[in-house]
Amino acid sequence: ETEEAVHIGDSEYSDIVGAKQINMQAILFTGVNDKYKDNNSADITISTYDNLVEILEKM
Repeated sequence: ETEEAVHIGDSEYSDIVGAKQINMQAILFTGVNDKYKDNNSADITISTYDNLVEILEKM
């Protein structure tokens, strides 16, 4: 089920928009490219994967 999946990507348009269109949760990774850091449609924005497991458990 897409409601139970999470897509992680570094591009607002290539990753996040597509995931949201099919009702999938989305995490925007800005560690390499922070172009969309403050203006995106992701559920969560992260810059490091350090706390990823904790973040996923809360989603």
